[in-house]
Amino acid sequence: MRTCYSILIVLMLSMTALLLPACSPSHSNRIVIGSKNFTESFILGELMAQQIEARTGLKVDRRFYLAGTYICHQAVLAGRIDMYPEYTGTALTAILKQKTDGDQADVYQRVKDEYERRFGLTLGPAFGFNDTFAMEIRGDDARQLKIKTLSQAAAFAPHWRAGFG
Repeated sequence: MRTCYSILIVLMLSMTALLLPACSPSHSNRIVIGSKNFTESFILGELMAQQIEARTGLKVDRRFYLAGTYICHQAVLAGRIDMYPEYTGTALTAILKQKTDGDQADVYQRVKDEYERRFGLTLGPAFGFNDTFAMEIRGDDARQLKIKTLSQAAAFAPHWRAGFG
């Protein structure tokens, strides 16, 4: 679940685990990275794993395609994974059950503060890009119908078939 404010600021949960390999008796000699069950999450998890391996020399186990936000969050809390990529908008709405009002910096800070307070988890730095939703209409259709805004497109929507990922 992503919202309009789902800025991709990754929750690199349990960053302390990078510096303290003894984060959990079940995997004290390695870092375990998880991901959700879609391609973008898998790629971001892999990037995290490669960076840790390259910069620390620590062994990284990958536990990708763990279903959605709730499963990944529970896996972190249970110590089964050390971190996973997450959207701040999703963390705010799905885990913290709060509304997505405010700008990027406000949402990031709210999630950071609440994750530390409620769960003892540390929010990692942003990957440096924004991942919001977009609507697309075939260019020929938009030009023929003189559509330049979503509100203009709304009049034609009943006659269209929508496709969603």
